[in-house]
Amino acid sequence: MELVLSGNNAAFATLYEKHHAEVRTVARRILGDAALAEDVVQEVFETLPRALRGYRNEAGLSAFVLGIAVRKAKGFIRSAIRRRRTITNFSSLQVGNAVDGQAHAERGQLAQQLIRALDQLPTAQRLAFVLCEIHEFQSAEAAIIMEVPSETIRTRLHHAKIGLRKILGEGDI
Repeated sequence: MELVLSGNNAAFATLYEKHHAEVRTVARRILGDAALAEDVVQEVFETLPRALRGYRNEAGLSAFVLGIAVRKAKGFIRSAIRRRRTITNFSSLQVGNAVDGQAHAERGQLAQQLIRALDQLPTAQRLAFVLCEIHEFQSAEAAIIMEVPSETIRTRLHHAKIGLRKILGEGDI
């Protein structure tokens, strides 16, 4: 353990070899997705050297490592839920006052177009747009979240709207 904490790569490699398969299996069972399980494995072993500083040997190293894996997998689940909520929010955008099935389908198509368009924007612009326009945060609140000045948020939002207009080929956003 001390070797891993001191930065010994061989000791860390041994720790990885001993625990990575079990971490992958647990993550796969929790998430139901092999690719996400691999992401969890990577995150667990990226954070493990720091986390080991708090290791108290109360339940064994394997339980400690798996505890980290479970927390990471839960984080992935929470992220997926947030993404689904955002997509649902996009889908429920009102188009006029129509409430019939065709209008609902059009809103869904519009939401999908917006999602694809947002994916084409630079990350900083996309975040500013989502925070300010979708989640309706004020620029000062979004600035706190993104840890940048509020003027930067307003600039990014402006550029995001210009970019979305170009991508979507529409008038005002």
